[in-house]
Amino acid sequence: LPKSLELAERALAIDETISEAHSFIGFLHSFFERDPVRGERSLRRAVELGQNIAVNHSNMAALFIFRGQLEEAMEAAEATQRLDPLSPTNNAWACWWIGLAGRHEQSIAQLENMISLDPNHWLPHHVLGDLYPRLERIEDGITESRNAVDLSGGNSICLAQLSYLSTLGGSAEEAEKSFQTLRDRARESYVPPTFFAWIHQARHDWDEAVRCIEEAAHINDPWVATYSSTKGILPSNPRVDEAVKRFSLS
Repeated sequence: LPKSLELAERALAIDETISEAHSFIGFLHSFFERDPVRGERSLRRAVELGQNIAVNHSNMAALFIFRGQLEEAMEAAEATQRLDPLSPTNNAWACWWIGLAGRHEQSIAQLENMISLDPNHWLPHHVLGDLYPRLERIEDGITESRNAVDLSGGNSICLAQLSYLSTLGGSAEEAEKSFQTLRDRARESYVPPTFFAWIHQARHDWDEAVRCIEEAAHINDPWVATYSSTKGILPSNPRVDEAVKRFSLS
């Protein structure tokens, strides 16, 4: 990500009007450097320059969600959907932002329709796996998380979600299998510490959850800024809540 930021800044040095570069820089400032004020300036500039580019609005929606600006987040997410109604990726992210803003049933209905049209894209399944448990449909969430793991070829965030949902749903063997896959992977390549923190929180392993959150913050894992997205799914703990408050955007 630091190399990406350098390249995006070089792009703007050549042409300051490239909206996607502003959007990418704003996203990195917000989530990698956890500087939402600076990030918002770049994201607003991106929307100003490229009002008809869906990803500019999607990145803005992400920042608004994790700053607790829910109405603004829904407006930006809905703009994403209007501008790019056929993209499973942009629409899945938009549905997640709208769902996290509280419109669970609306987002779930849209995602189910997307899957009926294109059942082989992993991201809508993954987002459904997150939203179903918020309506106490944990088994449906586990099923969709399995689908996301299979369709993504074992994407790390999909494995993490399957592990912590399986823990909550009482499927200990499946939870441990996914967890072990991530631990094995982490010995060979990068796996965001935030993913392990979520799993430890589901297991009530508070010491390890806090340690992973602190590690994620120390190495600038962008996912730590989104940690609060699991609120309402994972069990709470004051020490974890305090760590999240210190290091996330919320």
